[in-house]
Amino acid sequence: MYLDKSKVTIKGKTYSRCLLRESFRENGKVKHRTIANLSQCSPEEIAAITLAFEHKHDLAALKRPVPLESLYRLVQELALRWSDLDLTVGEGIEQLGTLCLTEVQSAGKALCSTMPIPRPEVAELISRSGIALPEVIKRHGAKVATKKKLQNNRVTRS
Repeated sequence: MYLDKSKVTIKGKTYSRCLLRESFRENGKVKHRTIANLSQCSPEEIAAITLAFEHKHDLAALKRPVPLESLYRLVQELALRWSDLDLTVGEGIEQLGTLCLTEVQSAGKALCSTMPIPRPEVAELISRSGIALPEVIKRHGAKVATKKKLQNNRVTRS
């Protein structure tokens, strides 16, 4: 099961949809079945559903909730600061999520990560949010494994 999100612009108007779908095989071919149309849900509700899918195998990770009052205040503050922009708070946060770090290495070892110059629309969101991003982030030695690496390092039981 997964969320299938898409946006299309027709004659200057943007339409978006969000479907709860599942994949299955029929006669050896992969097919998709729509379980529910979530297009009428708010971006915040979609974000909550996405979070639940990300932690579906570890729901205990979601048991330390941020107080709702704090989240509500954050959403209201961002809505106020971004009020004259043509986007919702959820769409703004999604755009901020596209910002990524660049790892700096020396002799094959990561030393730090640098923040690239954000796209103009993301820079505008950051500026209006009153956030100052650091140029360099010191590396703390966290190891990240990809799905491929995990499968290669998996211990098999006899």
